[in-house]
Amino acid sequence: MDKKEIRKYIKEQKQQMSAQEIEERSAVLCDKFLKLKEYKESDVILCYISYNQEVRTDAIIRRAWADGKRIAAAKVIDKERMEFVYIDSFDNLESGVMGIPEPKCSLLEAGPDRIANEKRMLVLMPGLAFDYKLNRVGYGGGYYDRYFASHPDTEFIKVALCYDFQLLDEVPHTDLDMKTDILITDK
Repeated sequence: MDKKEIRKYIKEQKQQMSAQEIEERSAVLCDKFLKLKEYKESDVILCYISYNQEVRTDAIIRRAWADGKRIAAAKVIDKERMEFVYIDSFDNLESGVMGIPEPKCSLLEAGPDRIANEKRMLVLMPGLAFDYKLNRVGYGGGYYDRYFASHPDTEFIKVALCYDFQLLDEVPHTDLDMKTDILITDK
């Protein structure tokens, strides 16, 4: 299957999940993520805000705040660029590109709350499909790939959470597609 076919197939699988199944499976993934050494050692987490049938990140974000960590959420700036902005409440979010929740402030308003080029960052990144070699098929915008490529001096520890059906034997990829470093499934 090519990327387009994979995206269609996985989206269909996700749409068949009930709200309860999404919550239950997300809870399993959340627990596994919170046990990671990388989570425990991090002060800041760059995070996606869950949308539609994605693995829910709400519990992870709440726990990180309770643990004294800072959360920075993805914000699309234009068709080519995404940045991360610190949030301290879900009230600081609004519907962004394609209806995906993102920080309300403009990048200029974010000022010191915008993520600087740190040396090492833990990233919880979304995706539609993954393989055993940690390759990832995203939603097709390329925002995360370009973000990582535009910060060559930062070591990103890229973590992806996925339902078991999102893990395929192999997914198509190019040299521009960033791999995940850690892949957690619910099985």
